[in-house]
Amino acid sequence: DIKVSPWAVVSVDGRRVGTTPLADQTVWEGRHVVTLINPDLGVERHVPVDVQAGGVAQVRVKLGEK
Repeated sequence: DIKVSPWAVVSVDGRRVGTTPLADQTVWEGRHVVTLINPDLGVERHVPVDVQAGGVAQVRVKLGEK
């Protein structure tokens, strides 16, 4: 699950996957980098996410806040 406020274009490991909100993005276990870009705000955020085998990871970000 990837939810961003107000919204963002999402890439996982450099591959664009869509615009938030997103659900059911399947990735292999291990560390991944989720990139969130909101061109209206001029914000780009890189979020490391660790996924365990058979696990579920959630990304929740408010862009514009550190």
